Amino acid sequence: MKKALFTLALSVMVLTSHAQTVKLGDLNHDNEVGISDVMMLVDIVINGYKSFFVEPTMVTMSPGGTNQVEIFGGYNSYAVSSSNTSIVEATLNGTTITLTARNGGETTVIVNDVQTSRSIEIAVKVNARPLEISPSALSLVVGDEDTAEIYTGSGSFSVESSDENVAVADLEGRTITITAIDAGTATITVTDTQSGEKGTIEVTVKAALLPELSCPDGNHPHMIDLGLTSGTKWACCNVDTDHPERQSPTNYGGYYAWGETETKTIYSWNTYIHCDGSYDTCIDLGPSISGTQYDVAHVKWGGAWQMPTNEQHKELFDHCTYIWTTMNGVDGYKFTGPNGSSIFLPAAGLRHGSFYDDASAYGENWSGTSNEDDSNYGGILYFNSASVETDYGYRCYGRPVRPVAK
Repeated sequence: MKKALFTLALSVMVLTSHAQTVKLGDLNHDNEVGISDVMMLVDIVINGYKSFFVEPTMVTMSPGGTNQVEIFGGYNSYAVSSSNTSIVEATLNGTTITLTARNGGETTVIVNDVQTSRSIEIAVKVNARPLEISPSALSLVVGDEDTAEIYTGSGSFSVESSDENVAVADLEGRTITITAIDAGTATITVTDTQSGEKGTIEVTVKAALLPELSCPDGNHPHMIDLGLTSGTKWACCNVDTDHPERQSPTNYGGYYAWGETETKTIYSWNTYIHCDGSYDTCIDLGPSISGTQYDVAHVKWGGAWQMPTNEQHKELFDHCTYIWTTMNGVDGYKFTGPNGSSIFLPAAGLRHGSFYDDASAYGENWSGTSNEDDSNYGGILYFNSASVETDYGYRCYGRPVRPVAK
């Protein structure tokens, strides 16, 4: 032991002669002298020693960003670790530490001088990006639903409605589906569970009854008597076989291939049930399917309801006044009959393949009339902001149906 102490003293003298000061604590936190400490001192004398430190020791970052910290001195054998890798990750290359910010929050990165067991903490703060949610406000009618998207944040979220009697919110991934339950207002709060950041969507729900239309109450559908010579009464809303409780004058409703009574995800000749996967092999269902087993309005609503004919579509725009307008945020035409009653046809576009095409730009509502020259076409009421007319379209495409009754 005396020899070890003598060697230690000699080493310190040599270090001093090299104009360096090495504290015993730089080598061993317990301040006890052992043979390994002596040998380390001797190695330091031969190879040199510099105080162990890092720069910088405080780092502020943004999610997705990187920053670097340099290690100086020590015994040239290092290790780094992050206290919370979900906030920041740390990697080591030589004497350079690369910090990669993942999510908002505060944590520490620990740097160890392996040989001396000394450690230094780097304080890291990652500024959370404000939650970006669009839209931040919604106006709905009772029974309607709409969606909002979360564009920033960690990817781990929760949603909560301030009043589920007014509106409820469901979360899937970054998409929030909001369903209107009853008239009133509610705030949907979105929380990033990693950073604690919050965002809100203000929801206003209006009663399903639209005073400017001729529905007596919110229990749709209704037969609206427009005062037409034929005695035809028009439904106040489109058919929706998937969500009949959400049928309302401004809802697009379901999309149906001509002669089919259920919605689907793909609308093409390959999926059209009245042909054998080809335009040339379609079944002729007759000059009109109105009121038959192929009529979605008649099958789903029953009674006197059925798809309109081309003649009834033509009577609608020949004997009513009509104006392109917006109701509850939905574009379409308001038709007012000779007796002052009115209906609204939303511009729902159409569906082909798996796509929705130009909703809000135009409407294409089915009639039950087949094209006498080519039975692969069914009759439609086509309308956009400039015109309303009857036409024909491929039977395999998905279009809304507005029923009529006599």
